[in-house]
Amino acid sequence: MKRSGYGRWARGALPAALVLAWHLPALALADSQVYKKVAPSTVWFFEQGSATGVLVDVQKRWILTAEHVVRAALQAGRTDVKVIFAQVNGEGNVLTEKPNYGFEKKLRLAIPGKVIRSHRMKDLALIELERVPVGVKAVSLASAMPRPGDNVHVIGNSTFFHGGLFSYSFGNVRNCYFYERLQLGDCFYALAHHAPTNRGDSGGPVLNDAGELIGIISGGTTGSGEGEQVIDHSVHVQEIRNFLIPANLPVLKNFTFTGTINVPMAGDEFFFPVSLNNQVDLDLRGNGATDLDLFAYDFDAHDNKGKPIIETLVKQIGLTDQEKDSFSPKYTGVCHVMVLNLRDPKNKDFRLTAKNTYSLAIVCKNPVQGALTASRHLVAMGTDGYKVQFNDGASKVRIRIRGDGDTVLELMITDPKGKELLRQKGDPDSIRADFLVKDAGVHEVRVANRSPQQFNRYTMTID
Repeated sequence: MKRSGYGRWARGALPAALVLAWHLPALALADSQVYKKVAPSTVWFFEQGSATGVLVDVQKRWILTAEHVVRAALQAGRTDVKVIFAQVNGEGNVLTEKPNYGFEKKLRLAIPGKVIRSHRMKDLALIELERVPVGVKAVSLASAMPRPGDNVHVIGNSTFFHGGLFSYSFGNVRNCYFYERLQLGDCFYALAHHAPTNRGDSGGPVLNDAGELIGIISGGTTGSGEGEQVIDHSVHVQEIRNFLIPANLPVLKNFTFTGTINVPMAGDEFFFPVSLNNQVDLDLRGNGATDLDLFAYDFDAHDNKGKPIIETLVKQIGLTDQEKDSFSPKYTGVCHVMVLNLRDPKNKDFRLTAKNTYSLAIVCKNPVQGALTASRHLVAMGTDGYKVQFNDGASKVRIRIRGDGDTVLELMITDPKGKELLRQKGDPDSIRADFLVKDAGVHEVRVANRSPQQFNRYTMTID
């Protein structure tokens, strides 16, 4: 007698669809538990539309969010913010409808705070609150690194625009890699995932199945969804761990770079902190071999309708490699300086046939302390030199270098007295170096390319 279909299933050959159906309630319960555990630790930034943050330390009253959430305030020279924690009813459920946070309740629930640390290019900001509601717990940082295929849980406030708050979404890790869009000011180790995020979710927590923090939602969503796959880029927990530990940041008053370039149309890029109305002088001096042009940009500017634009602050395009200019920022934030290598002026067909060793000096009228980033094409057997000022103190200087994988890079650091503090080779061109500053003053940071044949395009951050 033929066995029935049910008989075959009963002997262990269950169809995949039925197996999944049996397991769905358990999976949904796990998702619900992550949300129930973490949602009360999340906050709503309500003063300019909608954004999100998460409590990472109860004793220090620290809220972590994305830098672009508080960027407008910082650019105007302000650090004050207000947040509202997710409210929980008597049954332990998070209140997710917007009327629960209406005007009068908003006045009562709002907690003031101030931005105590921010990093424009890592898109992270740290808020210190005046108080934390009784019973609210901090979210722990994950000890295990996320891997492709892992589950991802996200909480944010994008549904504010449709009447809701503290929404949840679920997805998977797509990959983890260095995410670099320097023209837009993005430069961080990223967690790419398919858990959907939208405007208003920025700064919200990205969580693993244990409800631990593995990322912060950034503004790095790519793809239109129309013929392009949408990928959300969040800031990886590795970046978060570094950010939460104070660092000895460069003091930008007198900064000098010296290096050689022979890559046509290559844009050597430098990103450094500026402050409102604090004049910046730029002085570019080449060796006369090629034509160099000098530009400076504010990539966070907006037009009179509030639309983001890239505003040109300096544009020096003479037919030489001697360019000077100044500007006074109308904002506090990060400036982008670019040096272009265009042509050999001695060649009638404008081919680039020579190397140019140039120096770029950046002088701020008043000292500004903040992270420094450089992106360079380093010629074969060449050495780039950076003269950077640091204050003395217990906080470590952190330097991270990521090359294109083609050659071995070496990092060397010398203190103001000429003593070598550090010498480290990459593996082959990825370098992570920390050191303490014992003597305040100008330190020389050098990056060498040990290949006799190939240039290396690398990005270095000092933060």
